[in-house]
Amino acid sequence: MRSLFVFVFLLGLASCDNRKDAPKCGEIEGINGFASEKGDLSLPKDISAGHTRTNYPEYKNYENFTGIIKVCDKSGLYQYGNYVNGKLNGKLFTYRVDDIGMFNDFSDFNILKLFRKPKLTGIGTYKNGKNTKTIQFNNFTGKKTYEEIYVGNRFIRKHFYNNGQLGHQITEITEKNNRQTTHNYWDEKGKKTADWPGISNTKKNIFDFIGLTITPFSLFLIFILYKRKKKLKKR
Repeated sequence: MRSLFVFVFLLGLASCDNRKDAPKCGEIEGINGFASEKGDLSLPKDISAGHTRTNYPEYKNYENFTGIIKVCDKSGLYQYGNYVNGKLNGKLFTYRVDDIGMFNDFSDFNILKLFRKPKLTGIGTYKNGKNTKTIQFNNFTGKKTYEEIYVGNRFIRKHFYNNGQLGHQITEITEKNNRQTTHNYWDEKGKKTADWPGISNTKKNIFDFIGLTITPFSLFLIFILYKRKKKLKKR
């Protein structure tokens, strides 16, 4: 009964995420991308740029490429985006598994993470290799947490609470060598405040804490069942 309660509780923590799982790598039409010398899978904005030529040994094969490039890691599809003449044009989609929370450094030891699949965590919009808009989603809940917009000489960055309320907006206006920056803050109810407390990762922290707690017991149980199975086979 207690195990059932824990399962239902964990299901409730994760059920608020309505995003679909990341598509399988083979489901996305396009060529398989390339990694940097350091193993970074992030797709470059401009394949002919100096940074790409320095860090991506295979850049010559894609320098003038038009079409979709995708990259996959051991978890599956990581990123895919549309290129025109070797530059990102249109949407860049990023999929990841959880990497937030106070227990993130130990998440590889969380047995519950085996049941988590990559989800959509970012959508970038590009024009001729330049980023015009970026949206990021909370890796665990799927809520929009971050947005950047570039319009001419104006740059706007927005941070959102878990309930969707805008909490912090940074506006930068650059004219010649002069940059003006303004900050505005709101609480979770939309009332103006003096600062931004940040996003709460409570649900993810509880999920990780329970997972890290039950992992040793789960592994011990698996070991006992394995030993028992071997004994039955000998009989």
